[in-house]
Order: sequence, then C-alpha cells, then structure tokens
Amino acid sequence: MADSGSSFAARLRVPAFLQRFSIPMWVLVLPLLFWAVAFFLVPIFFLVRESFFTFFATEAGVHGTRSDLTLGAWENHVFTRQFFDIWWFTLKLATIQTVIVLLVVFPYAYAVAFHGGSRRMQFGIMALTMMPFFVSYLLQVYSWQPVLAQRGIFHQVSQDLSNFTYGITPVIPAFSRTAQAVHISMLAYLWPITALLMYVLGLNTIDRRLLEAASNLGASAWGVFFDVVVRLSKPGIVMAGMLTFVLTFSDLLSARLLGSVRTIATVVADQQNQAGNTPAAAAVSVAMLLTVLIVILVSFRIMGRVSLTGTAQGAATTFESSGITAWFWRALIVAGLFFVTIPVMSLILYGFHDGGIPVWPIAEFSTKWYDRLFHDEGMLTSIQNSVKVSLAVGTIGTIMGGLAAYYLARFRPGWVLPYTMIVVAPAVTPPLVLSLGLLVYFVELGIWGGLNSVVIAHVGLVGVFCLFILNNRLSQMDPHLEEAATNLGASRPRAIFDTTFQLAIPAIIASFVVAAGISFGESVVTFFLTAVVYTWPAFSLNTQIMNSSPEIYAAGALVYGSLIGIFALAAIVSFLPGYKLLGLASRLFRRLPIG
Repeated sequence: MADSGSSFAARLRVPAFLQRFSIPMWVLVLPLLFWAVAFFLVPIFFLVRESFFTFFATEAGVHGTRSDLTLGAWENHVFTRQFFDIWWFTLKLATIQTVIVLLVVFPYAYAVAFHGGSRRMQFGIMALTMMPFFVSYLLQVYSWQPVLAQRGIFHQVSQDLSNFTYGITPVIPAFSRTAQAVHISMLAYLWPITALLMYVLGLNTIDRRLLEAASNLGASAWGVFFDVVVRLSKPGIVMAGMLTFVLTFSDLLSARLLGSVRTIATVVADQQNQAGNTPAAAAVSVAMLLTVLIVILVSFRIMGRVSLTGTAQGAATTFESSGITAWFWRALIVAGLFFVTIPVMSLILYGFHDGGIPVWPIAEFSTKWYDRLFHDEGMLTSIQNSVKVSLAVGTIGTIMGGLAAYYLARFRPGWVLPYTMIVVAPAVTPPLVLSLGLLVYFVELGIWGGLNSVVIAHVGLVGVFCLFILNNRLSQMDPHLEEAATNLGASRPRAIFDTTFQLAIPAIIASFVVAAGISFGESVVTFFLTAVVYTWPAFSLNTQIMNSSPEIYAAGALVYGSLIGIFALAAIVSFLPGYKLLGLASRLFRRLPIG
C-alpha cells in the first residue's frame, strides 16, 4: 500500500509526458516568474539607469540623451523645493483618497457579505459591481466631466430641485477642475476592485458563528464589528488600501483631464511627452516608485504572513437581518451599485446627445454619433486592435497563471510568499512608472511601438489575477480525484483533463474574461507603448478626447454593451463540459482567417 502511495506521488510530481525529459514539476511556475523578471524587474533597472543619463538640447531645437552618467536629472527635478511641494500634495491626495475608499467601500462590502442574501446572490451582486471596472479608466474619467461640470447633471438637477423646494435642498457645486473631482472619479473607479478584495480576502471567509459567540460572551454590536469583523478582514482591508494609495499616487488621467491638478504623474508626463527629457522623467518616476515601495512594504508588514493564494474557508452559516437594519443595508447596496454605474449611464446618455458639448438638459436626442462611429475607420481599427490584444493577453495569461496555480495548489511550497510578491509586483507598481520603464527597455530591444509590446506588458499586469483566480479554485479540489482516475487506467494527462480541467472550467473562463477585460480597457501603459498602431484607449486619448468628440461616448456605450454580452456568454459557457467546450473552440478556430 505504501509502495502504491509513493508510486502515485512520483507520478503526480513528474507526469508521463515530462518523465521522458526528466523535467521536475516546479518548472510550471517558471513562465509567470520569467515574465515578471524579464518585463518588470529588468525594465525597472533600465529606468533607474536612464535617470542618471545626460539630457542635452541645442538652440536648433534638437534634444536627446547621452549615456554620460550624471546626477543632473535628480538635482534639477527631484532634489528641489518645487518637486517636494508637488510630492507632498500628491501624498496628501493619495492618503485622503485611501481613507475615503476604506470608510465608504468597506460598509458596502460588509453589506454584501452579511446582508446580501444567499451565496449565489452575493456573487451576483459582486459581479454587477465589477462590470463597470472593465470599462476603460480613461473613458470613466471622461464620462465624469458632463456629470460634475458647471452645467452637468449633478449641478443642474440639484439647482432645479432647490428652486422647486424654495432653497430647502442644497445645490451641489460644480466639481470639475478641482481635487474633489479627482476623489469622486477615483472612488468610482476603485470601488469595484477594492470591494472585491475586501469581500474575497476577508469578509467572505469569516465564520458567522464567531459573531454569535462574541455576542453571547457579552460583546456589544460595535465590539463584535471591530473585534471580529474588522480584525478578520485585515488582509482585504490592507490590500484594498495599498492598491488605492498606489493607483491614486500615480494617477495621471483624473488629475489632468478632470481635476486639472499638478501631481507627480503630471510632472513625469510633461517631462517625457512635452520636453522630451527622458532622464528627468525617469528620475521623478524612480522617486515615485520609492514612495510606493515604502507603502507596499508597510502594508505587507501590517497584513502579516498571509498567503495570497491560499484557500478561503467560507462561512459556515448565513446571516440574516430584518426590519430597519435590513432595509438600511439593502439600500446601501443599491446606492453603491448606482454610484459605480454613473460613468456607464453617462456614456449611454450622451451617446445620443445631438450637440457637440455634453450639457444638461439634453435639448435633442440623435443617433448621429453612432452613425459617425460606424464610418470612422480609425476608431473601428483601434477597437479591432484592442480585441486582438485582449484575446492574446487573456489566453497567455490564463495558461501561465494556470500552470503556476496547479503547482502551488498541489504542492504548496514554502517559497509561495516570495514567489507571489514577485509576480504581483507588476500589478501593484504605478502604471506610469512601469510604462516609462518598458518604454526605455523596449526602445533598446527594438520592439517598441507595435501591438506586440502592448501584449507583453499586459500579460505581466494580468498574470497575477489569473494566478489568484485559478489557484483559489484548484485549492478547493480534492487531488485524490486524479489518483482515482489513474488507478482506473487513465493516463496522467487524461486524468488531469477528466478531473481537474473539467472542474476548473468556470475558473478558467473567469480568468480569461478578467484578463482580457483588463487588457481591453488599460490606458496608460498602452498609450506609452504604441506609436502608430493604436488600441482603442490610445486612439481615444490621442484623437477623440483631445478633440472633445462625443463620438467617444457612443463607442464606450457599444463596448460596455458588448462586455455585458461577453460576461453573459461566459457564464453560460462555463456550464458546458470540457469536451464540448474544446469542440466548440476547435470549430471556431478552424473558421478564423488566421495567417
């Protein structure tokens, strides 16, 4: 019996198709690790090196960079009073935004987890919450302009309501071109992902019987909330706070397009895109990265030794509320869903706006922007490019994340935490810093400017999401199912396909859809890495938004509608058996004009 068990362990660690090459199972984690090292750590090294190069400019307007090492970029653009003032303002902005997100989003995530009904209902609410996140952040920022402007919906509707009530109700001021606009936009953008982190990494794992036990031992309602709920939700809270700080501290689009405030990110963009001073942009980016790195290290210290790829132990019992309390939490869920969909509703509404400037009230509805969209070759080509990139990123990211997830779930090595920190680094690094590092790196490699560079960068961004999604599912499976299949005569690949793959199909589809969705809407990295061949976000930023064309609203509404259809199709397909799914995929690829 012992021999049989050891024999199975050997077969599990080295399947038949790897035995003939004497390849150990830990090679499954290498592709994702290689991607993080080659397209994150190495580009960051190139970025740091670039910050010590010399920038030159002639009277004839010619400028460039020499490889002469100097501290000029640091002395002139980082070690100055002006930079410190901008850094301090950005730090305060990010800190305030982090506090706002934690105070507002955590009650929402708590309402979903403890008062959102059955587990299926909770998953449905979180799915609805996440859908606006896959709309391009660039488009979300642009969609807030007609909502927060002087003649925007908020200001005009509140003004009319105040006149109707003879001044009893307050008038909402116009927030456009203010720091408050940045806070509102960032809150709407970060709400879905931070709520998901709080729910998955904390609230969803709490055994509800602990709340009853604490209450029976005499703890007050607030005591139960802080001593049990908040304390056990620490991983999700810290991860959400860390992500909020990083993305706000490095935000460029809200600061420039909506708030018109000067932050570190705007300094980097100005030095790179307007002055062409890459060493200065690199030096400021490295200073930004050092600040973010300190915050990340402190966050991991606060969170403690938590396995980011471990199995979540779901709640043992459901928690029901009644009366006014129940209605309060349900109203909070509805209000949260309404808030995160405001940019989407703005897209749909102003896509039918007849005028050139989106103001409220809409004088006349028209479909002319949709007509123009379908005749805009540049826009249609950019959308096609985004589809190609997102499909490639979703496929590559799911494969690499799946290989690593299989090994981590089956063998749980002791080095899972440092491995996770390396592969998660590209996703938590400021997008602007990563973009500039990849720009410098790809220029030296000679691959900058095309769609291939965008695919490479996006795979590094989404790989960790694929790893988390697939590892969470694989960790919940009984590994003895594969043993049973091999004992019944199946080969190792056939056993994996008939058991693990079949049961992981919903997670595989979820991984692909999430990776492709993030890639499709990513703006900053795409903008820095494309030259002539644009994806949809880069094309929108270069032409539509800079020219204030409402055609972008029509395109955004169509894209969001397509995303809803894709999510619905993914949910249906996830219930198909593995053999039927592969059959459909093979027939589809045979019909594609590849080559």
